[in-house]
Amino acid sequence: EKQSIQAAYLELQELYRMESEYYLALEERHKELSKIRHDYNNHLAALYALISLGKTEAAKELAASLKKQI
Repeated sequence: EKQSIQAAYLELQELYRMESEYYLALEERHKELSKIRHDYNNHLAALYALISLGKTEAAKELAASLKKQI
């Protein structure tokens, strides 16, 4: 009985460790995606501003530069 309780306890510890690692990885991905979303919104705002100002060539250059980064 004591051995089965210890085995179950060790199994739960391992599951907790694995879930903790998974959660940390998810949290890191969320941070990365937030940064990407932030940058994307800034690029769109810059493109919109250039187009609104009639600077279509500059907008095309920015769009081409962004495309190369992807």
